[in-house]
Amino acid sequence: MSLIRFPIRLLGLALIACALVLLADDVAQMEWPALAGFTPDPLGALIHSVAPQALNLTQAIIQRFVSPFLWDPILQTVLTFWDWAVFGTLGLLLATLARRPKDRPDPIAIETAG
Repeated sequence: MSLIRFPIRLLGLALIACALVLLADDVAQMEWPALAGFTPDPLGALIHSVAPQALNLTQAIIQRFVSPFLWDPILQTVLTFWDWAVFGTLGLLLATLARRPKDRPDPIAIETAG
């Protein structure tokens, strides 16, 4: 099980690191003397800047082969969220789910030891 757990946890930590870099980029673009203008980039803008045709292709595939409901209210809403928040949430979720289980004492051994 640790062979599966390690790469998932590593991916989660990498996503958390990406989220911190994206947050630092958003803070660096802020106008410091006025302490205003904090406008984080949405996830859709990040994807569009990296691969402009990826969103159109993904939309077509999901609407035709999966479900139009999945694209329109669900994924479109996620694409409007802040990019660092999405990456950080996914990273925390993966890192938490892939953590090592705590050592639990054997209940049978406890009963016979007493």
